[in-house]
Amino acid sequence: MGFLARKICNTKEQPKQPANLGDAVQLQGVIIAIDQQGFTLEMAKGELAICQLKEVSHLSVGQNVTVYAREVRESSPIQVSVEKLIIEQ
Repeated sequence: MGFLARKICNTKEQPKQPANLGDAVQLQGVIIAIDQQGFTLEMAKGELAICQLKEVSHLSVGQNVTVYAREVRESSPIQVSVEKLIIEQ
């Protein structure tokens, strides 16, 4: 029941595999909710991630984003601390 994410590395594209606590992960999805502590991301297959981010004033619900993060806690939904956020155009 491990959370699947693409581990970030300097090699070829890697297949999805369970992320370990503290691993750098890349998540892609749509923002479905925003609060003072971050946002909720809905990924493929309906998986959710709670993304902790200090500044959310530039975000809006419905945006497609790519999140580079460190996993904080594997739960349902998972919780990550955002290191880099790319808003898709």
